[in-house]
Amino acid sequence: LAEPSLREARQALDCLCKSDVVELKALAKPPELVKMVMNAVCVSFGLDPSWEMGKTLLGDPCFLQILTRAGDMNMSQSVLRKLERYIADDTFRPEEVKKASMAASSICTFICNLYKYNTLKVAAEQAEPGIWKPTKEELVAAQRPGLHEAVEAAKGLQVHDLQELPHIP
Repeated sequence: LAEPSLREARQALDCLCKSDVVELKALAKPPELVKMVMNAVCVSFGLDPSWEMGKTLLGDPCFLQILTRAGDMNMSQSVLRKLERYIADDTFRPEEVKKASMAASSICTFICNLYKYNTLKVAAEQAEPGIWKPTKEELVAAQRPGLHEAVEAAKGLQVHDLQELPHIP
């Protein structure tokens, strides 16, 4: 069953500490990767992604508690789809973010784990009881639903293809 994978993903959410929040809150002009991480945090909570909103969240004295309880919330498919944009970005990797900020790297790890946990939870809920045991391929697919197809479809695009698309105001 999916329970061991869910348990591992849930335990992986315990990667944050208060000093991470304090460090990020002190940044007047954060690097772009730090902004990206905080934008993903905003999206996770259904908020408009912006550094200003991220800064507001960081200023909340309960922010760390809210994050650590995030594993208990059920993320909607809409939020998971919005998070895919960040998860799919090659720069949204803890090792890349660490180059800009160690604290943001921890929060990036948290967001990646939160996404993984919620996609596994959704996959487990949609599976038939007592039958589904995810393979490694299914777990990867659950982390990025639709992403592989989108990447494959985009590979053949040329600039002129995009220019021919109708403008949608």
